[in-house]
Amino acid sequence: MSPPSFQLIPSPSPPPWSPRYSDYITVKELAPIVIAAIVWWEEWGNKSVLARCDNSAVVAIVNGGSSRDPRAASLMWCLIFLAAIYEFSVQATHVRGTDNVSADALSRDNVTLFHILNPQAYPQPTQFQWRRST
Repeated sequence: MSPPSFQLIPSPSPPPWSPRYSDYITVKELAPIVIAAIVWWEEWGNKSVLARCDNSAVVAIVNGGSSRDPRAASLMWCLIFLAAIYEFSVQATHVRGTDNVSADALSRDNVTLFHILNPQAYPQPTQFQWRRST
């Protein structure tokens, strides 16, 4: 069985002083959880998945299953849809930012620090090719 195709509509980044900036960050941190479900749906089948996140708003959205922000709600719809079809469940737990150094290094493109902290990691990133829906 192949995964369904989703097309997310990108929105421009608001400036940091915008009142919607915190919503944008929430969407940016929720998206990798949804992308992980799209990539690893076969491995996640019939399992409970625990997402660790340093953004408490994302933890609340994943655990609550909804958001008032339409972009976050759209991502959650995708996640819930995948979980229902492939029979897995997703919960999230909060990780303090100071305890999330490896993920923070990757998000800031500091691969050198990531490899110092995780010498067992592959030296090159895994290649992933997106399929475009038609």
